Amino acid sequence: MKSEVISFAEKYINFFHNKFGTTPQSYYQFFDSDTFPNDCRKLGYEMDCGKSFIAAYGEEAWDKYDNLARIIDKATDVKIIGSGLFSKWRYFNHWSYSHATEEDKKWFLLLFERMIALDK
Repeated sequence: MKSEVISFAEKYINFFHNKFGTTPQSYYQFFDSDTFPNDCRKLGYEMDCGKSFIAAYGEEAWDKYDNLARIIDKATDVKIIGSGLFSKWRYFNHWSYSHATEEDKKWFLLLFERMIALDK
């Protein structure tokens, strides 16, 4: 039986690979929906503006996919990763004046994939 973490990560990996960016509405389907934050809360992840993620893995990993990719093996705490994902979602949901880029999409995907690797 799959863990809740793996089910969560696979759900959003599937969405990012198959729906996100395919239509203008797909952006809003993720960032303007209550589904993702509700899923995060159910797993105990916190929207802390990225503070726990930045403290653990650095601001550079928070800001850019390439920097995250360089340190991904150091990302070992699923709760911090989940809270980072939740906080980045909130950034695009509430603070950002631009849409997520392909680099942002890869940032999310890398962390979802890391969650699966850590929870096996």
